[in-house]
This record gives sequence, structure tokens and C-alpha cells, in this order.
Amino acid sequence: MGEKNTDKFFKFLSQSIIGVSKYVIGKLLTSLIIGVCMFAVMYLLDAPLPWLWGLLGGLGNTVPTVGIWIAYLISAIVLLFLEPIQALYLLIVTLALQLIDDWVLTPFITGKSADLKPLVVIIAVMAGSSLFGIPGVLLAIPVAIVVKIFYNIFLRKNKEDTGNNTLPDEEQKKK
Repeated sequence: MGEKNTDKFFKFLSQSIIGVSKYVIGKLLTSLIIGVCMFAVMYLLDAPLPWLWGLLGGLGNTVPTVGIWIAYLISAIVLLFLEPIQALYLLIVTLALQLIDDWVLTPFITGKSADLKPLVVIIAVMAGSSLFGIPGVLLAIPVAIVVKIFYNIFLRKNKEDTGNNTLPDEEQKKK
């Protein structure tokens, strides 16, 4: 009995590490997309230093929900001294990209890389934000990943008992 629990624990640990790693890679991908889009739009608007706004937007986007606004604030202060109208353009671009990130990129790319449904991603981030603020936003999706893996390994009837498969969705598809 002890060996079976030990095996389950190590399976839980390894799948948790893999799941959270995939989430981080997905988050980096969405941040890259946001950064490239920010660069492209600011370049097309003939803003000074479009590469800097793209870089700040991408880096800021690594912090869910609030990061891009911190990056915007830094960028807007600089733009106010260079070309004030560009700060307004940057605000519009940031708002549009944040909406796209929150409602399209994060639920689908991050959700897929984390093997979570888009609605679960949205609910997890909203719950994390409501309960714990910024730390809750940062940890919401990794916690949801670990909870799902815990459920699949420890609480769901295992394969030997009922014929149900306890592997995550991605591993079931491979079989």
C-alpha cells in the first residue's frame, strides 16, 4: 500500500512540474505575441523607439493583468516628454492588447499549454485576484494546474478500479 502511494506522490510531483513548466512557456509565448504586436502598431504609428515599447509591453505582460499597465505607465511618462500624442496612442494600443490577451490569448494559449479549459483559466484568475490580489493573479493558473493533477491522481477513481483513465488529457490523446 505504501509503495502505491509513493508512486502516486512522485507521479503527482512530476506531472505538476511538467504542467507548471508548460504554463510558463505558454505565458512567455503570449508575452512575445503582445510585445511584437505592440512594436508593430507603435512602428506603424511612427512612434519614437517602437522597439522599446514592444519590449516593455512584452516584459510587462509576463505579470498577468497588471504588468502591462505598469509597463504602459513607464512608457507613457517617457512618451509625454518625447511626443505627448503618442502616449494617447499607446494607451489605446495597450487597452486593446490587454483585452485580446485577457479574453483570447491567455484562455486559449495558456489554457492549452496548461491543459485547462479557457473558462477555468478565467475563473481561476478572477478568483485569485479577488482572494489574494496580485499574488493571487500570479499564482492562480499554476495552482489550478496542481489542483487538477492532484484530483486526477488522488481523488479520481483509478484505472484499475473502474476502467477510467487517470492520465491528463494530453497523455490520453497519445495512447
